[in-house]
Amino acid sequence: MNKKRHEKHHEGHPQQPGTRANSVQEPLMKIPNPLPVQIESSSKGNERYDEEKKNRETTLRTAKHLNWITGVAAAISLLALVALYMSISVSRTQARIAQQEFEMSQRPWVGLADPITISKLVDDPRGSMDIEITAKVKNFGNSPAFNVVPALDLVIGNGGTDIRPAIDKVCARLEGDIMPLKVGDIVFPGDSYSFPTEAYRRLDEGQADPVYFFPGCILYIDRDKKIKHTKICQWTDNEHLKVGASLSSCSRQSAD
Repeated sequence: MNKKRHEKHHEGHPQQPGTRANSVQEPLMKIPNPLPVQIESSSKGNERYDEEKKNRETTLRTAKHLNWITGVAAAISLLALVALYMSISVSRTQARIAQQEFEMSQRPWVGLADPITISKLVDDPRGSMDIEITAKVKNFGNSPAFNVVPALDLVIGNGGTDIRPAIDKVCARLEGDIMPLKVGDIVFPGDSYSFPTEAYRRLDEGQADPVYFFPGCILYIDRDKKIKHTKICQWTDNEHLKVGASLSSCSRQSAD
């Protein structure tokens, strides 16, 4: 009976062909063999160290050269900026000078056309004398002069007299009293006209070798409404104080 049960048991679980009933199971995890380690000689290690050292030194030198080049480039850029600033400054100065020269060439210049002449001498019973003069002004510029007003004074002095304050006084009187009235003549370029004849009283009693100065000023306006002055001064002495005689110039005419 047991034999039959055993046979039935084998009949329920037939054995696969080519297999063993009691086969050995393979392990679940395999441990790989360690990689081979190659130990280099000390000479090869030294060579690699020397090569790395050379590479570091080369990199350091390159960095220093780049820093030097950067510094030089910055200095050149700074010099270029300075040169550019100086060039712009010079250009502005030249443009300003050119503008001034253009304005000077186009403005009116009014001055004495000829020396002042003595037109009349009138003796006074009290020993003084009235001096009448004739003068002519001319526009030497390239644009019209408006509201032209000339004026002269008589100052009796000597060879050492400083006549400049008297000239400035005449200009100030014209600008303060006459110019606001907007009187005067228009003198076109190249044109001229005569002063109104005036009489100047000579009062030189008791003065030895007097010199007769005629400080004056010509006031006018240009087309830009700017006030212009021409300062003049002429003189004579007793020896040349005659009708028809021309006066001498104290100094060159100056205009602003």
